Amino acid sequence: MAEVIKLPASQNPRVPEPRFPFRHLVPLQMRFNDIDMLGHLNNGVYIAFFDLGKSRYFLDIMPDGVDWKHINIVVANINCDFHAPTYIY
Repeated sequence: MAEVIKLPASQNPRVPEPRFPFRHLVPLQMRFNDIDMLGHLNNGVYIAFFDLGKSRYFLDIMPDGVDWKHINIVVANINCDFHAPTYIY
């Protein structure tokens, strides 16, 4: 099982407190084409990052491997509330 990591509280007053203590971290590399002309992370890229996190989560909790053809999970809804832009630095 993965180590539980306590994330610091957000300094952005618009970001709500998490409703659940669930935490799973995946290091990601932002690419040049993920950024728009204003230097923001493109909104569509967040969903791709969610997919990477989901895949990595299942690999971490199922160390014997995941049979993606027979897994009983369906993503029925994905949404994202944007509280502040993400910039590449």
